[in-house]
Amino acid sequence: MITTAIDAAGHTATAYIYDTGSAHVISIPYINFSLELAHSVPAEEREDEIIVHLFHMMDEAECTEIARKITEATDKQ
Repeated sequence: MITTAIDAAGHTATAYIYDTGSAHVISIPYINFSLELAHSVPAEEREDEIIVHLFHMMDEAECTEIARKITEATDKQ
């Protein structure tokens, strides 16, 4: 499991990323968010998928920044 710090609504929160072997399970407890993304999904599409799932919770700029940080973290695994 890896962790990365994100900015959520002006607060620093931790995103937890678990590699199941075929997917990444992403969890951000501070905002009650979790998502599973298959490894087969390209990085750009992973980022878009995260944005879509976060969009109902926050503005687009914040979603984009969180998605970018999570995608960077998953690419390092």
